[in-house]
Amino acid sequence: MYTRRYELGLMALLFIAWGTVFMDRMTLPFLSPYIKPALGLSDSQLGNLNAVLALGWAASTFTLGALSDRIGRKPVLVPALIIVAVLTALSGIAKDYESLLIVRGLLGLAEGPVWATMAALISESSSERTRGANVAVVLSGGTIVGLAIAPVLVTQIASIINWHAAFFVAGGPVLVVGVLVMLFVHEPRASQLHHQQPKPTLKDFKDLVRTPNLWLCAIAASAFMSWLYLFNAFGPLYMVEVRHLDPRMAGMVMGVSGAGGVVVGFLMVWLAGRIGRKPAALAMAAFSIAAPLMLLLPSLYSPPWLLAGLQFLTNCGVGMTTLVLVMAAAESVSPTTAAAAIGAVSMFGEIVGATAMPAVGGALASRYGLQAPLLLAAAGAVVLTLAVAFLRFYRTSDVPAAPVTQAHSVA
Repeated sequence: MYTRRYELGLMALLFIAWGTVFMDRMTLPFLSPYIKPALGLSDSQLGNLNAVLALGWAASTFTLGALSDRIGRKPVLVPALIIVAVLTALSGIAKDYESLLIVRGLLGLAEGPVWATMAALISESSSERTRGANVAVVLSGGTIVGLAIAPVLVTQIASIINWHAAFFVAGGPVLVVGVLVMLFVHEPRASQLHHQQPKPTLKDFKDLVRTPNLWLCAIAASAFMSWLYLFNAFGPLYMVEVRHLDPRMAGMVMGVSGAGGVVVGFLMVWLAGRIGRKPAALAMAAFSIAAPLMLLLPSLYSPPWLLAGLQFLTNCGVGMTTLVLVMAAAESVSPTTAAAAIGAVSMFGEIVGATAMPAVGGALASRYGLQAPLLLAAAGAVVLTLAVAFLRFYRTSDVPAAPVTQAHSVA
């Protein structure tokens, strides 16, 4: 087993890695009030820019996650982080819609494997006692950095300097993190043990398709990502263009909401150990329904801090990601295909929730107004609640040696 000191160091490094990668993904939506007039973009084009990144993410997350099950985590993770840093900087020098569309699509291809390999890396490098908490902390980086700090940071940079500079600031830390992972992170012993045994075969990966619980995780991921990306892509635009908030104030509201995703999400993960994972996940899914709907209520904008406070209470992103998209997915299959399972769930969610839905949301916004994608986000949270209601949550000790084909004890 690794020492607790190594676990803590790895957890801190991967927290920053995931946080900065997710910040790079979300920088464009948060800067949309600046980029839209500068490049003369329509709402549909903004939706397409978010969708093409998600499509690239979906194309690579499963295939390269599965590759990491065969060749190791670091050979996939390190190049991905370095390429993400370069492409984020290139986003800042895009001169028109077409060039930005190409760069964002390539960025999605580079970011896709980070999610699956990093989640498997921290899980395999942690003791059973600390695994859940370590995964939650690492995944919270996406919310703390990408959804709480990023909207405030990049909108301030855009207002003081310009939106181009914000992309350079967002990409720099990822390059540093990639080098640190290359120098200091060890290949997990669990992964090494799996690689000494027969490697997962095509049949093992086909067995994922025959795992009913994984399909429920995929549906939940699609609904969750629909909520997440519609809310964060169109929420700032709605507040600025319809409710006439200053872009920096809109960034503050989204930042406070992201902070709530960490605090409330951690609270619900802690509570899940006492009341069970399913009740906690159901509560979080129900909370999520209210978040986009509150943006539509004019009475909550006086003062904006009231809206921000309520958003803080209804965002549970870290908890939902930890319990459903990572732990439930990974624990439904053999450990030798854990990264592939996480990647498959993420791929399904990216295709439906992060590729199709932002494009649909953009088209609806162009035709019916910016309130339409927010209503669609709330509908996604309703579907999430229904999916979680049927989902099974396995105890770590109940994970079988082969992919799950029948019910096990529910935590």
